[in-house]
Amino acid sequence: MNILMVSALDIKDKGAQSLKKTIEGYLTRRHKVFFISYKKGPKEPDYFYEDGEKLSRENFFYYNVVLPFPFLDKNFYTRKIRLSLLFPIFVFLKARKIISEKKINLLYGYEVQGVISCSLIKKINKIPIVSRFQGTIMHPLLKNNKIPVKYYDHIFALKYPSDLVIMANDGTFGDDVLERLGVSISKVKFWRNGVANYLFNPKYKNWIRSNYSIGEDTKILLTLSRLVHWKRVDRAIKALKYISKEAKAVLFIIGDGPEKEALELLVKSEGVDDRAIFVGSVEHKEVYKFLNSCDLFLSLYDLSNLGNPVMEAMSCGKCVLAIDHGEMSEIIEDSRTGFLVNGEEKVGEKLLDVLQNESLMMEVGKTAIDFSKKNYWTWEERMDAEIKEVENIVK
Repeated sequence: MNILMVSALDIKDKGAQSLKKTIEGYLTRRHKVFFISYKKGPKEPDYFYEDGEKLSRENFFYYNVVLPFPFLDKNFYTRKIRLSLLFPIFVFLKARKIISEKKINLLYGYEVQGVISCSLIKKINKIPIVSRFQGTIMHPLLKNNKIPVKYYDHIFALKYPSDLVIMANDGTFGDDVLERLGVSISKVKFWRNGVANYLFNPKYKNWIRSNYSIGEDTKILLTLSRLVHWKRVDRAIKALKYISKEAKAVLFIIGDGPEKEALELLVKSEGVDDRAIFVGSVEHKEVYKFLNSCDLFLSLYDLSNLGNPVMEAMSCGKCVLAIDHGEMSEIIEDSRTGFLVNGEEKVGEKLLDVLQNESLMMEVGKTAIDFSKKNYWTWEERMDAEIKEVENIVK
């Protein structure tokens, strides 16, 4: 099967792995992937893994389009014009040449801009199309019957009548969003992502303590996310301040992003700069060392906390403390497979209670890893399920 896949997202060894795992899933099953992405400007290098290694396989073909006016990326609205209007047009022109030279069996739109691009291509090439979403930001808006004009691209992509729609069950209620938009549920697969099957490794139990000289009497807290506002790492920092007089703990903050400077200022203003460690971006193959050696994983997002970081922490046998927006009951039963907080004002109090109950933390960690083994797909299983569905629509 020859797949023309389009996405404005990066493929990378740091951060979210869904796109990378999807491509690798098709490649390892000997399908050919013709992947189109974009460069912000003519001086930006071609795509490469962030560890410097290109994805070079005989059945992977990478193309990019160079979008004009890179300065437009500095503004939310002009960036929308660049990615949701210019990008699909440039992709369309690139795709025509590819399709004229190769027999493409499937169009695969990965996320909003990818779906919009594939919708243009399909206007003149009647090829089956898959829409793939990592989740959606639209549930709070649609729930309140509000659809701001600035999200016109999301609505178009979500409603587009693809042959198959794959929506990640990441706690953002994507199934409800699609139903509200009138998408035929018979075409929708609402799946959680897979989890790497090598994550749990007891030999790294004391890895953080050894590498960062953390004493045995100090609890290690961990956050793992891109440092953007809605991930709310500030809540973890304020919780660290709350417990500082009653419990000895340090907070490791893995990730990078536009909020980093503000968060660095926050740890100083809260007086916990000696107990908050900014690790920066970490290659995914190194993340599991941190996950195996922390004591408690914090997930305190605004939008959804049911994502791969939480699933991966549980797969390493770690206690998770998360804010529950209604999505977490699928994987966390409070005080059994993890700990849930209803409202940010209770995070510090809950965190202190958990840290002061060592035996319960150990019991919850063991239950979490057992739950993970029974309920989470590996990425191989997740991609087997997807490819089976895709093959049904490709004649």
